[in-house]
Amino acid sequence: MQRIPLVDAQPDMALASDLVNDQQMLLLKKGVRLNTKNIRMLKSWGVAFIEIESESNEDTARAASDEDMDLTVVENRMAHKFGAWGEDTVMLEIRRVATDIIIGRRHRQDAADAD
Repeated sequence: MQRIPLVDAQPDMALASDLVNDQQMLLLKKGVRLNTKNIRMLKSWGVAFIEIESESNEDTARAASDEDMDLTVVENRMAHKFGAWGEDTVMLEIRRVATDIIIGRRHRQDAADAD
């Protein structure tokens, strides 16, 4: 089981536990495979973190070998999200800071998972 921020959720990830809101109302059951629709729904409900089933050893090895790709993926995602702002210096700085925060969060999560 791995706890991840909802912003890092990807379609086809499987929930490792039932997902409930603050009032203990069931949102999604354990084992449900995420899709874009239910990820969007969870975001609209304010869900910040989810628990997913751990990756297989093969996926983990591939992720470790692709660690340098992590920055590129995040930068591409930020470029897409901030693309409409062009070369606005304030927005470029916000984009840079957001990228640093996401990368830092992923490194802290990786370190916590290693413990």
